[in-house]
Amino acid sequence: MPSVSDLSNSNYLQKNDVEPAILVTIDGYDRANLAQDGQPKEMRYVLKFKECKPLVLNKTNGNRIQVALGSDDFDDWIGKQIVLYNDENVEFGGKITGGIRVRAKKKAANNDKPPVGEDTTDYSEEKDDVPF
Repeated sequence: MPSVSDLSNSNYLQKNDVEPAILVTIDGYDRANLAQDGQPKEMRYVLKFKECKPLVLNKTNGNRIQVALGSDDFDDWIGKQIVLYNDENVEFGGKITGGIRVRAKKKAANNDKPPVGEDTTDYSEEKDDVPF
């Protein structure tokens, strides 16, 4: 059934695009001008993926990727996988709006020790079904 969110034709990922959660492979990054027409430039980093549209990168998600992948260098992230999901508790402009968040792939059940930098937080309360 269509909804108002289906009317958006964004070039970048939105929270509805990652519900349910998706596993993505980082393919690169770029800087893009996100300013509205007629407004001063607003250059932001965007993270590109093999599987879907790019994600406008913010400080929170950048920090989460750094922890998940064990590096703060964007070049080290290329070829690595992360999970994108809609976190209903994200705040914007003082209101709870929901938004895209990032986490590491879940470790395999047969792996006793997580890889360096892997997020070992228990995400069992999340609604995603990405088993990685």
